[in-house]
Amino acid sequence: MASLIPTAELPPGFSYPAEYLRVVAFGLTNLEPWILMDGDALRTAHHGLRDHFPGARLVPFATRRDNDEVACWDADAGDVVIVRRDAAAPCVADGRFEDFHCWLRDAVEHLTRFDG
Repeated sequence: MASLIPTAELPPGFSYPAEYLRVVAFGLTNLEPWILMDGDALRTAHHGLRDHFPGARLVPFATRRDNDEVACWDADAGDVVIVRRDAAAPCVADGRFEDFHCWLRDAVEHLTRFDG
């Protein structure tokens, strides 16, 4: 199993969606240009987002290898948002999906067209 963010560091009330855990358990983590993060990369992204967007309850799970976008759960809204890791402005979503399944469908569509 992948090394995820420890429960004690997650926003209160947040738990990883079962669909996400299933995808990770099957090892489907390279969806270029998206990469599902784990271990140190995931923890670094999590701490970076907390520092850069204080007050936003974001839980990252994927990053694009061709730009600085990060896919995160918004623990307040309950959906998936795409944020720019190095954005100078307050947390602004570059994209929003109803849930992980909708994000995954879009990521697979990008995978089939990615020529990176």
